[in-house]
Amino acid sequence: MKAYETHVSWGLFEADRVAPGEGYGAAGLRQVDWALTLQQPNGWFARCCLDEPVHPLSHTLGYVLRGIVEAYRYSREPRYLEAAVRTADALCRCLRSDGALPGRLDAQWQPAVRWSCLTGNAQVASPFAAAASRVRSRSTAASDATST
Repeated sequence: MKAYETHVSWGLFEADRVAPGEGYGAAGLRQVDWALTLQQPNGWFARCCLDEPVHPLSHTLGYVLRGIVEAYRYSREPRYLEAAVRTADALCRCLRSDGALPGRLDAQWQPAVRWSCLTGNAQVASPFAAAASRVRSRSTAASDATST
């Protein structure tokens, strides 16, 4: 198994929303829980690449991040949010001056290649955009509540 398979857990969470009681959500959470055993204190994930475990692709790091974010959205358990933030913060620090991520990163979140992976940029941007949208919605709601 690979840590990035948390991306598949997202589908299980959605299936549970459509067909509650079938165990899909619980199976997704078990997979994410297993993946979290591979997370290092700096947010890094072992076993998170298709072919080069010491230098995973940014897109597989994006997969693991999305799965953990979706585990939080599904369960609202703070530990999933905390795990996602550890990885997201590290990925933010990896952004190059042109806004792209390196195509591969090492366990200290240092670039392992000079090129960028378009899929990785998209996979990492997706949970960031979803989180930003939620923050803006909450901020707007709070602002509206205080101005009335």
